[in-house]
Amino acid sequence: MVVKENLDEHEANNTPLYDRNERTVSSFKNDIIGNTVDLISKMYQGSRGVRKYSSHISSSSHTITDDENVLVGCFELPTNVWLQIFSYLDVSSLCKVARVCPPWNNLANDNLLWENKLNNDSYHWERIDHLSHPRLHKETNVDLTPKEIYLKCCPECRYLRKSIQFPTHLPKLSYFFGFSTPRIVMFGSGMDSSGLVRRVLWDQRSPFTVKGMFPGQFEGTGSGVTLQYTEGTIDLICLYALSRAERINQDLNGERKSRLLVNNEVSHSIKELCSTVDAFIYIVNATNEHRVTFGSEEFKALIDDRWLQPKVPVLVLCVVPNATVQSVSSLDVANKLNLLKLSRPWQVRQCHVNSLYGFTPGVTWLNKHIMGL
Repeated sequence: MVVKENLDEHEANNTPLYDRNERTVSSFKNDIIGNTVDLISKMYQGSRGVRKYSSHISSSSHTITDDENVLVGCFELPTNVWLQIFSYLDVSSLCKVARVCPPWNNLANDNLLWENKLNNDSYHWERIDHLSHPRLHKETNVDLTPKEIYLKCCPECRYLRKSIQFPTHLPKLSYFFGFSTPRIVMFGSGMDSSGLVRRVLWDQRSPFTVKGMFPGQFEGTGSGVTLQYTEGTIDLICLYALSRAERINQDLNGERKSRLLVNNEVSHSIKELCSTVDAFIYIVNATNEHRVTFGSEEFKALIDDRWLQPKVPVLVLCVVPNATVQSVSSLDVANKLNLLKLSRPWQVRQCHVNSLYGFTPGVTWLNKHIMGL
């Protein structure tokens, strides 16, 4: 809630805090300096203009007893030194620093500082979607500053700034009241050897419970299982590109011939199936960059506007065995799959097979879009 408070007060109120409450700012400034000068000393100890010192902050008077050493040493630092120091701060701390005094406000809102933070942090975001890709905002609104783009795209900032919004259209009542069950197709090369499907369906720790099975409707294509979890019920249809024997014996570095494609196009029965489903889950093997695009021709063939209903959402899961395995970033996966070119809602998020981390929130995101919420 600290981030939310800082973002709301710093951005929503046109009057800076340092003009509205000098006593609070004085105390807060002392706290900031007390934590920052140690970093300055370590980085620039022995440099000209920065002297060895000891700082002591009096909690009763909110003053710095060795203010000459601290203030002369600190505030005479060059701008580029301050920017270097500020570059180590997270978003919450930067918003705090911006409230201390006018010079720090200017430094903490420096465009280059936020541009670098955006470029670095975006590759560590756990999820990204059709509304939060930085390039989308850069191309559609050139007047936005890097800081504004960051706050619009960062998952944590978006969550804290999220307010109650009423839908501009009626939700799909048949799904909302449970008269219809969302049909979701799951496919992708990440299903071949990850064990994700087995974990979702049969693991005792899975949040999903198998309630039944249903047959295929299109020449045997489209059979699946009905799953129930805390947020509702879904019909999950798994489309494997390889047979069971091929999945066991496959060479991840060799060629992969998909059963879903005929001359680089999906069969008629799969087209019919795709025209009736409500959402898609594409499973990516995110253990290295080469495997992200392994089998991407299936993604291009199935997610095609010619046989999909408008606005059908697509969830891309970057699958790794567990949290100890480094994953390709969500932003990298979105770029490699050219998701910005899709004319439908999409989301990329990280997923761990052993704990199903990320799977349930992703399905919940799909359900909200299916119901029109």
